[in-house]
Amino acid sequence: MYRTPRIDQLTPRSGPPGTMVTMEGVLYTSLFGPNEMASTNGKTAKFLRVYFGSQKCEAKDPNQVEDVFYGLQLDRGGTSDHGSLKCKLLGSYVGKSLPVNDVLRVTAQNKLAMFQSHAVVTGVSPATGSLEGGTTITVEGQFFDETETTAKVDIDGVSCVVTDVKDENITCVVPRKPTKTITSYAGNRGTLLEWWTSTDTLDTVSDSVASPEGTETLDEWQWSDTVQDNFVSRTRAYFVPPSDNGYEFVVTAEDEAMVWLSPSDDPAAKVRWLVRVYGTKLPNLHVTVLSKDGTGELVSWRRSNSVR
Repeated sequence: MYRTPRIDQLTPRSGPPGTMVTMEGVLYTSLFGPNEMASTNGKTAKFLRVYFGSQKCEAKDPNQVEDVFYGLQLDRGGTSDHGSLKCKLLGSYVGKSLPVNDVLRVTAQNKLAMFQSHAVVTGVSPATGSLEGGTTITVEGQFFDETETTAKVDIDGVSCVVTDVKDENITCVVPRKPTKTITSYAGNRGTLLEWWTSTDTLDTVSDSVASPEGTETLDEWQWSDTVQDNFVSRTRAYFVPPSDNGYEFVVTAEDEAMVWLSPSDDPAAKVRWLVRVYGTKLPNLHVTVLSKDGTGELVSWRRSNSVR
């Protein structure tokens, strides 16, 4: 009898169905399903299946006649109990192994998750309509599923009344334009990283609306770069307080860096932040971090003498 496999790391942390996911941790074996070969480390234990929630994650390429795995191997040339397993997420929405706490994240729905699947939006039509509302629009895309929760569409932060939901499109009636419009929303999609090589001054990109020279959406507020030099970056995200408490934000970066924080979900209200955030029933906070010429940055928050 062998212990339960343990997941130590999961990459990526989010993606649509069909995403290839790599799990690293204590696997104990390189055997899977009816494969009769001995494990490379000599053990006889085997994997039977892989699940993400209630959906299967396919470890073998179904288009191959022979058993061709996307990636299943043990470390140290196959002799270790540690290793990695790749699988392709199936189903239209998002087990049984034991994850370490660092793998878990809290979603915007206040649920614990190791991996978050999401729908893909490819278009909205029509693109214009009356400011008084009443226009019926169609949102095109993939994986619009209502298995776990009802579909919801927001226009400028106001609910668009959903009238029909299909796998590849949603129709809804646009509300009247709100008095105050917003440009970004708190959600599940992580951190937006932007960078410029045409300037070396942080202040020039603090409120810049000019197109950056590169962008990337990150699952974590941590990134590194060892190739470029003489550049500045801007990373932006929402911090959703998990509980009422006091918080500190900490940034680790090479060269110069600064943190800007909005006391609300409005990015335009941001100020350079040097002190703790206190309060009860804290709103979603918009956070902007600027850094210069570094190899990367790591942003964390502290609560009750702990670092997250």
